[in-house]
Amino acid sequence: RRIGITAELYVLGSSGGLLDIAEVGRRPILAVESGPAAGVVAASEVARSLRLAKVISFDMGGTTAKAGAILNFEAAVVPEVEVGGRVNRGRLVKGSGYPVRTQSIDLAEVSAGGGTVVSVGEAGEMAVGPMSAGADPGPACYGKGGEAPTITDANLILGRIGTTLLGGKMRLNPEEAARAFERLRKRSGMGAEELAAASLRIVNFQMAKAIEIVTLERGLDARDFALVAFGGAGPMHAVEVAESIGITKVIVPPLPGLFSALGMLMTDMRYDRVRGMVGLLEEVGEGKIEETFEEMERESAESLDEKGIEGRTSFRRSIDLRYYGQGYELEIVVRRPFNRAAVTKAFEGRHVEVYGFAHDGERIELTALRLTTTIPAKSKVRLSEVEGEMPVAGGEGRRRAKFGERWFETRVYSRELLPVGGRIRGPAIVEEYDSTVVVPPGWGCVKNHLRCLVIERV
Repeated sequence: RRIGITAELYVLGSSGGLLDIAEVGRRPILAVESGPAAGVVAASEVARSLRLAKVISFDMGGTTAKAGAILNFEAAVVPEVEVGGRVNRGRLVKGSGYPVRTQSIDLAEVSAGGGTVVSVGEAGEMAVGPMSAGADPGPACYGKGGEAPTITDANLILGRIGTTLLGGKMRLNPEEAARAFERLRKRSGMGAEELAAASLRIVNFQMAKAIEIVTLERGLDARDFALVAFGGAGPMHAVEVAESIGITKVIVPPLPGLFSALGMLMTDMRYDRVRGMVGLLEEVGEGKIEETFEEMERESAESLDEKGIEGRTSFRRSIDLRYYGQGYELEIVVRRPFNRAAVTKAFEGRHVEVYGFAHDGERIELTALRLTTTIPAKSKVRLSEVEGEMPVAGGEGRRRAKFGERWFETRVYSRELLPVGGRIRGPAIVEEYDSTVVVPPGWGCVKNHLRCLVIERV
């Protein structure tokens, strides 16, 4: 208000929908994964705009990398998220954090970002993460006093990024990056270049594991998906990560370094309610379930009226089911009126998708009813409306970059100058104000009608 902005204030919730500020003030835990959720929302808009039914959101920033699966233009939402957990070998250790029973977009997170620190143990073993150099002092190449080698330093040594960032406003020092890695020579027996290459292999492996968590561990085949890469560092690593797990299409949207922020402008308002109801599915009356859902819908409508929120309201019903004796549930969407036979069939099919089997004739237990209320936002940004490719300082040219065991004389393009329909072949590097896109040998890139860079095998 002090600077003259009079628009209503909303916060993105962990489930991917907007919440009014009063609701967040009353229950701030609803927004604990707000930022990561925004990136998946934005990737869902890419999937919708390009008509891609299966997409993986891949967001790599300064400290972490996050992956989420999007099916039929919708991100998976889970009833519980774990925060503040411990990381081992780049992956969150299940049960080491605080479980929060709130609807959240299903994400896998690893400690892999541009500022992630590379280290070598006393026995000569390399590790990438979980420590991060942060923004201050940041990677050694920032020249701000940081001495620990990081993933950004490794990319600079190998020619993946140039010596200027942010349109020339920030300069990187390759000599400082090399010195940081040379400090590990005694323990590792490797020089700076070899250590940098090994660091990228390790961090790419860790990020591939995050993708497998949200695909293979959910009963999905990652090879059937396209990868939408964003974040300041995501487009640098995306193609090699995709290649390692058999993904053949990578999409880098416009303004990848700002893409999560754009996601907050691409979604509707969403409110979630849950009502505990425990019992065998065959014994709980269909009428009781239908009556409870109707009551939840009335309560939701009354709450919106009290908040003064207007708009066309839609309800989505779902229930949590498990086989009797199991300790984990599956959320199954249900239609009105409630039909036990249809729900049983849907649960068994989903159990096969996720776990590979179903127990024919086994009793099914109901644990909760869920209601999602959606209200269209007054205005939303579409991918076709995203503009503003910003110039880079260095312009176009060539530089040496290492891929695999070889150094290549590599073309460097400015994304701003690449025309729609323009095609390039790897090895190539596409620079922009807020990120750098790396196209390895054997891959090609085209700028499509929505100004996305579509990178595929050639």
